[in-house]
This record gives sequence, structure tokens and C-alpha cells, in this order.
Amino acid sequence: MAASVSAANRRLLLQQPGSLEGVLGVVRQLRRLSVLLIFAGWGLLLTPDDAGCEYYHYIDRSGNHHFVDDPGKIPPEYAESLKIHKERHDNLNAEQKARLRAREALQEQINRERLQEQLAKEKERARIENLRKVQAERERYAKQLETEVIIQDNRILVPVQVGYNGREIKALLLLDTGASITVLHHASVASLNLQSKQKYKAQVAGGRLIPSYRVELGYLQVGPIRMSQAPAMVINHQGPAVAHDGLLGMNFLRQVHYTIDFENKRIKWQP
Repeated sequence: MAASVSAANRRLLLQQPGSLEGVLGVVRQLRRLSVLLIFAGWGLLLTPDDAGCEYYHYIDRSGNHHFVDDPGKIPPEYAESLKIHKERHDNLNAEQKARLRAREALQEQINRERLQEQLAKEKERARIENLRKVQAERERYAKQLETEVIIQDNRILVPVQVGYNGREIKALLLLDTGASITVLHHASVASLNLQSKQKYKAQVAGGRLIPSYRVELGYLQVGPIRMSQAPAMVINHQGPAVAHDGLLGMNFLRQVHYTIDFENKRIKWQP
């Protein structure tokens, strides 16, 4: 390295022979190279533990103070202002250190309060979101317990599903608390091909008797309520056409609890 320095000096001197500025330039170059050699020596002598516990302090042209943990990070032009500190603040007097610690403690308290505030907000958001989910689940469940119906002159027509041997049809039954059993019109359930060996005579309005037969349905479902192996009577409807496919009787209604919302035209089933 000494040979390189000498060569650099000779080049400078040759470029400006007899010039005072040239000589000063060489001196400055030597000073910078000396500082770099000193830093390199420190790097070789310091152990990892020693290097990790020292800070290097220099002041730039603007008067700003800089602290680094590696002398190689210091620009050569600031080498003259270099100071070595065992702690980051050991260049301060006791009063300055006390003020600095007070500011750091205040900032730490502010950061802690901000964190606590953020955590509280997150907790509140989670609580509100959970309440929304619970409310949405309740509303969804409540809707499942409602059945939209048709109301005509205080007569309540209820949509139902009738299943038998893997087949299903939809029908509209008149809610009739005076009927002891559910009644289905034959034309409405003919596609189910219901089988029965029990034949009866059913009495209808006016006292007339009409042929009927008793069946056991695979299921009768009204809204969320399903009755398996539901008994029913099947009749051939006679007379003027009606807007329903039979009667929803007490053999189904007595087994459930419900209220009728006439204003919103719904049946609300109670679990």
C-alpha cells in the first residue's frame, strides 16, 4: 500500500511541479489515506463483541451529527471530526441525557397508548362484526320459520310439498281446522301414483257422500315442517273449480305451533 501512495504522490507532483497547491493536495491525500489505514486497523483489532458496543460519531458540513456502527461508513472528509462512543448518548451531558430519556419515555408511552387504542378499536370492530353475524343468522333462521301464504276472504291457502316413492309435487292446500285429516284432490296428486286398499265414502258440504281412499304419504312438508308417513284422504273433487288442491287438516296442524300474520300474509312457525 505504501508503494501505491508514493506513486500517487509522484503523479500529483509531476502534474503541478513547484506548485504549493500541488504539495497541499498531496498532504490532503496522505491525511485521508492515513485515516483509512487507521480505520482498517481498528477493523482488524476489534472483536465482534467490541465492534458491536461502540458508536462512531462525526459532524457533517451542515453541522448535523451522525452515529454509525462501522468506521467504514464515515466519509474520509469527515475523519477529523470522528469521535468514538461506548454508548449512543455518552457525548451528552447529564442534563441533556435526562431530557432525552424523558422524551424517549414520553414517546414510548404515546406508542403504547396508540397500540392500546388500536387494539381496542380492533376488538370493538370484531365485536360489532360478530353481532352482525349473529343477527344475520337469527334473521336467516327466522325466515326459515316463515311460510308465505295466500289469503282470500279470510281463507288461508298454504303451499306444501307432497312426496311419495321418490316423487314430489307441489300443491296449494286450504288451512282447515275443521278437517280432522288432510285431504288431497285426486287430479292434483295423480302423477304420484298413490296406492291404497282402503276405500271410504267421504261426506262433503251439503251432506253428500263421495268416493275416497286413504293413503300414507312419504312426507307432507309445509315450510320448514316435515311430517313423514303422513296420512291423508284422496277424493275426486266435484262441483265448481276451486283455487286449492285440498285441505290441510288437523292431523298436521295439531302437531305444530304457529301464528298467522294476516298483514304480511305469512305463517310463523314456532320451533
